[in-house]
Amino acid sequence: MTSFKIVVKAFNELEKTSATLEKIEILKELFKKVNVNEIDKLIYLTQGILYPNFVDEPPIGIAEKIAVKAISKMSGLKESEIKKLIDEKGEIGDAIITIMKRKKKIKTLDTFFGKDESNKKDKDLSINEIYTKLYEIAHLVGKGSTLKKIDLVAELLSQLTEEEAKYILRIILGKLRLGIADMTIINALSVAFTGNKENKILIEKKYNIYPDLGKIGKILAEKGLKGLDEISISVGTPIKMMLAQRAKSIDEIFERMGSSFACEYKYDGERVQAHKLNGEIILFSRNIENISDMYPDIRDAIKRIKSNKLILEGEIVAVDPITSKFKPFQELMRRRRKYKIEEIMKDYPVELYLFDILLIEDKNLLETPYLKRREILENLIKSSNLEDDPVIKLANQKIVNSKEDLLQFFEDAIDECEGLMIKSIRDESIYQAGNRGYLWLKLKRSYHSKMIDSVDVVIIGAYMGRGRRGGTYGALLCAVYNKDLDIFQSICKLGSGFKDEDMANFSNIFKDLELNEKPSNVDEVVEKLKPDVWIEPKVVCSIIGDEISLSPDHRAGYNLKKEGAGFAIRFPRFLGWRFDKSVEDITTVDEILDMYEKQSK
Repeated sequence: MTSFKIVVKAFNELEKTSATLEKIEILKELFKKVNVNEIDKLIYLTQGILYPNFVDEPPIGIAEKIAVKAISKMSGLKESEIKKLIDEKGEIGDAIITIMKRKKKIKTLDTFFGKDESNKKDKDLSINEIYTKLYEIAHLVGKGSTLKKIDLVAELLSQLTEEEAKYILRIILGKLRLGIADMTIINALSVAFTGNKENKILIEKKYNIYPDLGKIGKILAEKGLKGLDEISISVGTPIKMMLAQRAKSIDEIFERMGSSFACEYKYDGERVQAHKLNGEIILFSRNIENISDMYPDIRDAIKRIKSNKLILEGEIVAVDPITSKFKPFQELMRRRRKYKIEEIMKDYPVELYLFDILLIEDKNLLETPYLKRREILENLIKSSNLEDDPVIKLANQKIVNSKEDLLQFFEDAIDECEGLMIKSIRDESIYQAGNRGYLWLKLKRSYHSKMIDSVDVVIIGAYMGRGRRGGTYGALLCAVYNKDLDIFQSICKLGSGFKDEDMANFSNIFKDLELNEKPSNVDEVVEKLKPDVWIEPKVVCSIIGDEISLSPDHRAGYNLKKEGAGFAIRFPRFLGWRFDKSVEDITTVDEILDMYEKQSK
């Protein structure tokens, strides 16, 4: 077994660098040192999790106040002293080092005066032992479980060194903050176990149909690249969803798609991937989170489809129970709750608009052209006698052959929806899991404006408000994702478009994500834009602006179009939170570049 101290050494190195290539090298060396039987657990811990998001297992479930109680029990310090140290140090991981040093001094004095005879050396715990203890903590539920968790965390901390305790507490609280993205791990796995960084393309392809880096890493460590042949799509394991590029204009669509293509209504809802195996239904969100409990009515509806084994994709849309008109996405998000879902269902009924099928029975349809997939889906709904089902619908679709047809269908769509999804009907129109290519384009109602579309950004910082916004944040610093550098880069300061209820909720949204220092996976920020509080990049929102401009103040795409300047969104306005999206789904620098060039033509 591998000592956890080796992991801690690597974590310290990762925390000190923001350079992606250095992170890959550190991870590569770490992966090569670890026992093969522990590689999957190491990867999960590096991600700050115990298992992939889609696995139906409980999170560790420790809040900071519970961790404080455990530290108090372990150290003998009062909770008030511990809270004060956390406030002074800025976060619990740094505070525990001071706490444990103070504990050691007390222990040394006790030993000197004969009060402590043990003076035993700290036990050298392995990765597997650490993981097992965290797993045990996560699975404590029911009456008395909180007290048991406090006892177990205190017991674990007492066996750790100061540095080990720092990272274990961060993992427990979901605040590991190493600045490691999935692609960083994929790059490191490629170099460590195949000897060729170019194999990251093959590894990513498998990851897109089986998003479990722990399992993929273990297969690579045991069997090499050839071992990945055993991974294929399966019911119960989400497939990373295919994404679309933005379309600037009608002309561009015909240039990309040819003279004939499919158009579908683009619904303003939550994209869902539904897996059916006999009578069991699992629903996955766009960021592969299991959201089955939020939509029992959708699960019941899918049971009516006459097939035992299915993977389907669609959009869940909230509808007005009186007028039957679509409600906006933010209304649908009221369904995202754990309790009293039966009550909220009555106020926010939903419909599921299916638009794709990826598997039926044992037939994998990922390599099947789009039109054939659509035909299979239509026949399935027809054979299940669901043409008039109150919940399950087929996305409104039309094959168009002229600009006139497209414009008419587009005008019809924006009366009800956001716009259109444009899909290739050529032979190569396969389902590209996890990719954002030009086989699918999206055309929104805003394509006439200078900034052609909304963008999804992640919050990386906050500024304290003044006047009526005093006492809370008045503006947020937003960033997009630079995939080449594996880093988030600032693009605008957002202070417009918030409703009072949005601002009142800032403290709940960001309270566990506030930092004293810039996160390592965030690019440099100029002095005048440095926020009052740094925010761990986890919260996604949609914004729109007047245009994308060049600015020396923002780092998004720095030097791409002009030396010494990056992209900025002028007069950005908040549209809504996107809790259904992960940070890896946000708008990329490449997309911003594309939007900038299109608006300039």
